Amino acid sequence: MVVLSTKKRNLLVCLLLVALVASGSILATDYFDDRICLPPIGNETPKVPPITALCYHEVTPARPKDIYNVPPDQFRSHIRQFREQGCHFIDLQDIEEYVKYHKPLPEKPVLIAFDDGYKDNYTYAFPILKEERAKASFFVVSHSIGAKNRMTVSDLKEMAAAGFKIGSHTVNHETLTGMSDKQLDYEFKTSRDELQKLLGIRIYCIAYPCGFANDRVMKEAKKYYDFAFISSVVPNRPQTLFNINRYGVFNWNTRVASIFRQTVFK
Repeated sequence: MVVLSTKKRNLLVCLLLVALVASGSILATDYFDDRICLPPIGNETPKVPPITALCYHEVTPARPKDIYNVPPDQFRSHIRQFREQGCHFIDLQDIEEYVKYHKPLPEKPVLIAFDDGYKDNYTYAFPILKEERAKASFFVVSHSIGAKNRMTVSDLKEMAAAGFKIGSHTVNHETLTGMSDKQLDYEFKTSRDELQKLLGIRIYCIAYPCGFANDRVMKEAKKYYDFAFISSVVPNRPQTLFNINRYGVFNWNTRVASIFRQTVFK
C-alpha cells in the first residue's frame, strides 16, 4: 500500500474537488464557502479598472423562487462575507476618479450594482447598505421611475443624498443591438437627460439592458457616458471602458464564492 504524505494527499483532494466542480458534479459552495477569490477575468487591459463588479436585480423576502431575487438576509450575508475576506466596496464615483484622475482604488475593490430600479432596492437593499456602511450603485430605467414596483423620484433623491450613485439603464429597457443609430441616440441621450433633470445630479455611466452590446452600441454610448457595463463575464473578449464585465448574482448564490463559478450567463 502506498502511503502519501499529508501535503500530497491534500493536493490530490484539491485537484479532485476542482475537477468535480468543473464537471458540475458538485457546487462550488459545497467546499469553498469561505475561500472567496476575486478571480481575474482574464482579458483586462490597462485602461480598465481592476475591479470585481456584481450585477444584482431584486432584494425582497417575496418571490423566493425568482432567480433574480436575492432575499434581504442573503444580501446582508454577501456584504459581510466580502468584508470578512478583506474586500472594499466602491461605487461609480470611485471608478470615474480612477479613470480620469488616476486615483488609486482600495485593495480588493468590489462594485455592488443593481439594475432596473425595483422598489425593493429602496425598501430593503438601501437600509441594509446603510447599516452595513457599504457603497452601491443603481442603474435606473428613466421611463419606469414611479411605475408599479419601481422606485420613485423621491426614493432615488433620498438614496443619492445618502451617497449612493445612480446610473442610466436607458429609457425603455430594450435590447440595443438591433436598434438604428437614431434609436440608440434616443435611448442613451434621453435617459441621461431625464435622470439629470429629475434627480439634479450628473449621470456619467450606463449599464446596457439585457447585458448586450456590440461595437456600434458601445460607440454610440461613448457620446454621452464615461464608461459602461455589461451584465456578464465574457472571457475571450477584451474589456474596454464601454464593456466592463459584471458577475450576475442570483438566488442560488447563498455564498459569494459561488458567484464566480459561472462566468457567462445568457
